[in-house]
Amino acid sequence: MRSNKYNIYCIVEARTGSTRLPNKVLKNLSSKDKVIDFVIQNLISSKIDKKKIILALPKNKKNNELQRYIKIKFNLNIFRGNEKNVYKRVFDCCKKYKIKNFLRITADNVFLDPILINQAIKFYNKNKLKYLSTRTMEHTDKWIDTSDYNEGSSIEIINFENYKKVKKLVCRKDYEYPTWHLFSNPKFFKLSKFSLINEYKKAISKKNLKKIRSTLDTKEDYNFLLKIVNELNLKPGKNNLLKIVKNFKKVEKYLSINKNINKKIAYKIISKRN
Repeated sequence: MRSNKYNIYCIVEARTGSTRLPNKVLKNLSSKDKVIDFVIQNLISSKIDKKKIILALPKNKKNNELQRYIKIKFNLNIFRGNEKNVYKRVFDCCKKYKIKNFLRITADNVFLDPILINQAIKFYNKNKLKYLSTRTMEHTDKWIDTSDYNEGSSIEIINFENYKKVKKLVCRKDYEYPTWHLFSNPKFFKLSKFSLINEYKKAISKKNLKKIRSTLDTKEDYNFLLKIVNELNLKPGKNNLLKIVKNFKKVEKYLSINKNINKKIAYKIISKRN
């Protein structure tokens, strides 16, 4: 019988050493569930083969606890690599597993719905793309298009051959943005934007969707996530963002909690670095 699983890898970048909110991926969002539980279970609930989900962690003692937690609870593949040079960590991971195409996400994005993941992969495969993104166009001034998605719904699907082409361009100032040299060159790499899926369109306007900051960078973000997880009884592995947008009036009162967080925009940060 033919498997209905997608033949694509997923690389999840995760770490405990965040400067703005240390150990954030192991913080609880409910009495039973941690941040990393939401991130991983969302992927397991999608059509990605569990054997092809890889956690790419920094190779240092600080992340040993995170590795143990993931191994014991989920028994997923874990790759340990360079902490500072995220490009190299992802590159070495792809080389080890002989990856041709991969979905890249970060553990900051707590509510990546399985329906969003599935439809993005389906669109990538159907159109034989080399690069697909929901939000990286917001991190460069080279795209004409803007994202349809909120902060916290960042997905990239990447062809490894293209990823390899920028290896010599990577330098210290862009280490933390491993796909910077791809998404900042849209004409050269024929980059594709993934538009808002119908399920979200029917539930909410794009304007209101983009008011919801569901990424996790700061204490304020964490407090916001706690509020809406409790308000809507959100569970890992469910279409939680869809539930949020369908209940926008219930969560709107909490939007001010993390409304004024300074956004990390790649091209602005990179341009300031020596």
